[in-house]
Amino acid sequence: MILDLEDNILAEMSFKRKFLNFANEKIEGFKIIEDNKTTLNDLFLYFHGNIGTFDLKKGIYLHGEFGCGKTSIMMLFSKYLANEFPFSKNGFGNTSIEEVAEYYKNGRDEKGNKENSIEKYVISKITGNPYSICLHEIGKEINEKYYGTDINQVINSLMMRRYEVFQKYGTRTHCTSNFHPSNLKCFDNAVLDRLKEQFNFVEWKGGSFRK
Repeated sequence: MILDLEDNILAEMSFKRKFLNFANEKIEGFKIIEDNKTTLNDLFLYFHGNIGTFDLKKGIYLHGEFGCGKTSIMMLFSKYLANEFPFSKNGFGNTSIEEVAEYYKNGRDEKGNKENSIEKYVISKITGNPYSICLHEIGKEINEKYYGTDINQVINSLMMRRYEVFQKYGTRTHCTSNFHPSNLKCFDNAVLDRLKEQFNFVEWKGGSFRK
C-alpha cells in the first residue's frame, strides 16, 4: 500500500497525539514551554526515524540549564519507544554518570562476583551486541578515586568505547548535560575531538522547574 502525503500527515498527527497522551500519563502536569516546541517536534521526528533537522546517524546531546527538563524528556522518549515500538532500532536505555561510577566501584555480576567493567554500558549481556543508551548528567565531575583509578577517567573510557561501537556498528549514544560541549571540563581531548562526529548538539531551553 502506498501512502500519499495526506496519509503521512495524518499518521504523524496520530503518533503525536499518542506521545502527548503518554507524556501526560507519565508526568503529572506535563507541559512544554513555547521555546522548546520546535525542538520537541524535531526530536519526535528523529526518534521516529524520519528525516528532519537532526542527523539520524548521530546521537542526541541535549544540553540546557539545571532542572529544565532535559532528563525527563529523554526518559519520556525512551519509555514511549519501548511502549509503542518495542522492537524499534531507535529505542535506548538510560543511566546516569553517578550510576556508572557506583557500578564501577561496587558492581556485581549475576553470581555475586565483583565486576567493575564499563562493558555493561556498551554491550548487552542478553544479545551480546552493542546497544543505544542515554548517559545523563554528562559533565558532572566526580572527584573520586577507586584503587588509584580516577572515576572521571572511567567515564572518559566509557565515552571512547561508545565512540568505537558508533564507528563500527552505527550504535548511537545520547547524552543530557548542563553544559554545552565547548564548556565540558571532565573529558580529555581525545573524547572532545570526537563529539561533533558522534552527536547532534541540541539546546533544551528554559529555567529550572524544581521548586
